[in-house]
Amino acid sequence: MNTQGDEKFSRGAATECSPGHKPGVGVVLERSPGGAKDSQRLFRPSGAGIVSKENPGLTPGATFCRRSAAIHSRPALILLILLVAISTLQAMQVEQKDVEKLLNDGDCHSCHSIDHKVVGPSYGDISKKYAGQATAVDQLTRSIRQGGSGNWGDLRMPGHPDLNDAQLAEIVRWILLLKDAIPGGTRQVPPKEYTYPVNDKKVTLNFPIFVEGAEGNAQMVTRDVFRGYQLYNSYCYRCHGTDVTESELAPDLRRFVAATAPQEFLSVVMAGREDKGMPMWAGFFTEEEVKQIYQYVKGRSLDLIPVGRPRSEYDSSKN
Repeated sequence: MNTQGDEKFSRGAATECSPGHKPGVGVVLERSPGGAKDSQRLFRPSGAGIVSKENPGLTPGATFCRRSAAIHSRPALILLILLVAISTLQAMQVEQKDVEKLLNDGDCHSCHSIDHKVVGPSYGDISKKYAGQATAVDQLTRSIRQGGSGNWGDLRMPGHPDLNDAQLAEIVRWILLLKDAIPGGTRQVPPKEYTYPVNDKKVTLNFPIFVEGAEGNAQMVTRDVFRGYQLYNSYCYRCHGTDVTESELAPDLRRFVAATAPQEFLSVVMAGREDKGMPMWAGFFTEEEVKQIYQYVKGRSLDLIPVGRPRSEYDSSKN
C-alpha cells in the first residue's frame, strides 16, 4: 500500500464521552511530509479541533465532551426549572387563599377593593405608592395593626390588634405584590344614565330606580332598590325613621343624600361619625349593600318611591 503523502493516525476516544476517555485526547495525527487534510476531516469529531504534534494546545476531546454533556443535561435543567415554577405558583395560590380568608373574615373588604376606591384606597394603589420603599413592610404593618388617618384622607382607619404577626406579614406581602398585577390607566366606561320626571323637572341618575318598560301604576323598583328598602328598614330605621322619614334621633337622610355624592354616603356609612353618634358599619354591610341602601334612600328623597313596601321585580316573578 502506498502511504506517501498520507498521514499515520491513532484514534482516541474523542467521538465518545466514555468513562475511560481522558480529557484532551482527540484525534492525534502524526503528520508526514505532504500531509492529507482528508484524514483530518474523516476522523475529526464534529465541533472538535485537531490535536497534533504541531498543535498540541488544542483539546478537542474535552471540548466535545463538555458540549455533549451540556446537550444531554439541558432537558433535566428545563424540567427542574418547570418544577420550581409550578411549586412557586402553587405556594402563591395557597398564600392568596389564606390572605383572602383573612380579608373576608375581617372588615377589610368593606373599605378596600383590589382595583378601585371604596372608602379607603384600593389595594393596587397602596401597593404602587409603597413600591420600592425600604420601610414599606413596617409602615403597612403598623397602619393595619394600629389604624390611623392622614395618609389617604381624614377618615380614620380602625386598628386590627387581633391580627398576629404572621397574619399581618401575609397581608402586607400580598398587597405589595399587586403593583405588577393591576394594570394602570384603565379607561372607565361611563355608566348608563336614567332620567325621571320629578315635580315638572327631570332628574338624571346613574342607576335605575324602576324596571325599564314598566309604566304608570305598574312601575316596579329594581331588585337593588328593593334590597335597599329591606336593609334600611331592618337596621337604619331605628335612628333615621321608618321608610326614610323624619326622626328625632338622627338627621333626615332624604336631605343628606340630596347634597351628598354616592361615594361620600358610602364613606360615612362604612367609617361612621363617632362625634355625631353614627356607628361604623364596615364589616357588617358590604359595599354593594350600602349602594343598595343609597339607591333606595335616593328614590325616597326624590319622591319616586312611596312610603311602604314598593312593588318590585320579585312581585312579577310570583305571577
